[in-house]
Amino acid sequence: MDIPTTPAEQPPRRRRASSSRHHRSDAATEALVRRTLCPQLASGGSGKDRIKPPSIEELLPPLTSSDEVDLQLYGLIAIIIRDVVDPWYGRITTDRAFVDELVRVMAHCTRGLEQRLRQVDLEALFLDELPAVVDAHLLAHRTAHHPLHPPPLVPNPRQAYHMLLPHPALSPVPDPNRPVSVREQGDNEAAYRRLLVRGVLVLLLPSEDWENECVRTLVEEIAAEMILGHMVAGRMSQGRFWREAIIKGFNSRKNGPKHPAIAQNGGQREETSSRATLGKSSARPPVWSTAVRNFLRYALIAWSIIRFLLVSMMAYPSLSPRRSSLSQPGLPGSSERTSPAKLAGPQRREKRPMLSMSIWSCISHTLNLPRRMPWLDGFLQLLRHGLLSGLGRVGDTDRPLDRILSHQVSTYLLTPAHLLAVLRALRSMLDNPQESSEASPGTSRSNPDSSRTTGPAAAAPRIPPGSDDDTLKRQCAESILAVLPTSIFVRDTYLSDGLNPDGKPGFSALPDKNPDKDAHHEMHLRVITSGLSIFDDSYLTKHLIYATVELVVVRLFPELEEKSVTEIIASMK
Repeated sequence: MDIPTTPAEQPPRRRRASSSRHHRSDAATEALVRRTLCPQLASGGSGKDRIKPPSIEELLPPLTSSDEVDLQLYGLIAIIIRDVVDPWYGRITTDRAFVDELVRVMAHCTRGLEQRLRQVDLEALFLDELPAVVDAHLLAHRTAHHPLHPPPLVPNPRQAYHMLLPHPALSPVPDPNRPVSVREQGDNEAAYRRLLVRGVLVLLLPSEDWENECVRTLVEEIAAEMILGHMVAGRMSQGRFWREAIIKGFNSRKNGPKHPAIAQNGGQREETSSRATLGKSSARPPVWSTAVRNFLRYALIAWSIIRFLLVSMMAYPSLSPRRSSLSQPGLPGSSERTSPAKLAGPQRREKRPMLSMSIWSCISHTLNLPRRMPWLDGFLQLLRHGLLSGLGRVGDTDRPLDRILSHQVSTYLLTPAHLLAVLRALRSMLDNPQESSEASPGTSRSNPDSSRTTGPAAAAPRIPPGSDDDTLKRQCAESILAVLPTSIFVRDTYLSDGLNPDGKPGFSALPDKNPDKDAHHEMHLRVITSGLSIFDDSYLTKHLIYATVELVVVRLFPELEEKSVTEIIASMK
């Protein structure tokens, strides 16, 4: 996916609503970049004597081919410089030459990453390979927490998971009763992060920057500790991070962007109507009204599906065929010292059908359909098999359905707008340290020797510990339940734990026949909360995070799949 210089096309209403919402965020990001990276030009006078400062594109080197992406990336770099470099470098000197050199090196790395990103098959990465990693994590997590043997023979879930999906950075399994294992695992994790970053830098940096040991060491420290250790493995492995992200995501989906005046008036009307109905008994709507409403709803859904199929079939002849992706082990020009021809030859990977990608099984296991609705899971698998291998094979590679799905994915999913949203979320997460939570046992920050660290690593901000309590879990479950349809099929069939609302085995009564709807609501929350327990153990979540990081790094740098970092460094000399 190329990074275009113009934003993705959006409907006019949505563009106006979203642009007004993101304008303040982009203005704050630009102010942060000017204060941190261009402090000498932060103030341009006042009143009539105020001089319009030059744009960021004129002051700083380009990071990518898109100015909007550059702004968000420079926001991330500004936060890193402010929190990692300035606390110790500002005490030594006020000269900004060293900071400018760091920015130049980071700009070179981002341009090299963009060149390599253009050669990656993002469709296969996001719809097949990454979902396969998530699917393996889900199956291993449930296997480790649902043993087949009685309690005397129940293994430790961490031990069981690590045996199913071992990782060298997370070995040995940390045991709070054995501080030696915690310290050894933290050391292995820190060494793994540095080795991974070193392998990336040796393929990105030119000769003069790689030989500059001071700049190389600091960039390696920032990437390994601040980005991988502090932000990725530190914050994203905590259950609180994912639950807050789910709450914010579902609430924004439910509410949507509104004008402040409209939102205020709507809130007043909602409050007035709620107060008016408090003293009245909730009247149940007539049966015919509910039936007509459901009929119109399902008819609209059916018409939308039919219209989508007709429009897609009419546009099928004009869609370009899906060709095999040629994956090069290196890119000419991405590094002055990289010689891809010496490392490995090009490898051609055949395109898989969209219907055979791992995203479908990942969605099924995420929703736990094989256990909650095995009949629906089996029907969907049979339908998928018929489209791939049945009469006409309309779902096979480069067939009509395959081209249509590929076109829809590239048009609506793999767009620059989603990249900008991710970068804004990352900047907000880094700039607001209160959103992170406590470090779990097994992280590098739990190492007793880490308190004696000096230099840039010691300057990384330490986030105050937070609590991942039941209140946050319930809020997360409430936000998920609020966006689910209120039909009996979804709430009392899928969200059924096999118990009555009073906790006894058996099927629950339907809401229309049971006046105690609070009991059904609690049952639905209990089912959703049990599914959210997958984020409880940060040590297990780190397996998923590091596996994802490894896969992305290998797809961007195929050289690391063929040779070790030591061999690549030796071949570059």
